[in-house]
Amino acid sequence: MNTNLFKTEIIAKRVFVITMLFLPLQKVSAQITYGVKLGGNLSTMKFKGKTEIKADDIKMRPGFCVGIFVNDRPEGSIVSVESGINIETKGYNYKIEGEVKTKGAKGKVSTTGSENIIYATIPVDVCLHLGGFYLMAGQYCSVGISGKSSSNAETTVTVKRKTTTESASASKDLDFETDYKRIDAGVDAGLGVKIGKIGLRFNYDLGLLNILQSKGNKYDATNEATNRTLSCAITCHF
Repeated sequence: MNTNLFKTEIIAKRVFVITMLFLPLQKVSAQITYGVKLGGNLSTMKFKGKTEIKADDIKMRPGFCVGIFVNDRPEGSIVSVESGINIETKGYNYKIEGEVKTKGAKGKVSTTGSENIIYATIPVDVCLHLGGFYLMAGQYCSVGISGKSSSNAETTVTVKRKTTTESASASKDLDFETDYKRIDAGVDAGLGVKIGKIGLRFNYDLGLLNILQSKGNKYDATNEATNRTLSCAITCHF
């Protein structure tokens, strides 16, 4: 059985159940608002298994998030349902350092790089409004649009007190057939504040699906990787 497909079905069922639970809250007099958001994020990936990149080598990668949303809140209720579509980046930076020792020579190798994936994401969240503040929680599904991998290696070697340094860089487009899977899904939570038509929102996305392809070039078939993203955005409500 395809484990990722099974997990996707579970998440889809949860989305359906939550939506059905809150349908009775909808009224003819519901207040529907629209909005846009623009902000930045910090993303990383959680790896399981044996990879050339260790947990200590992985760094948060800065990126962006933009989106539109619609919020359906029954009149007089403190609970609403919100959905929309976001264009956002996810991935990670890394830095690997090591030593080179041979007869009569020694040196250091430092490799830095990044994996960057652009996703189109559809979240479905339940919001709890507390005055001008609100809490939100739900789930999301993302589709990969494009991605890029880049690296830069620098080698410094000392032989008989003479030091030489060489560097090399490379980049390539990520392949959704051999590197990462196109579909990602998980849960999210956030909090925000709204003053008039302007607001500020913080969100955390926790990926639940393994997004590594089983036949990728850099990873063993038993490895897993899931997305983690923290974002902050300014919102404008209409």
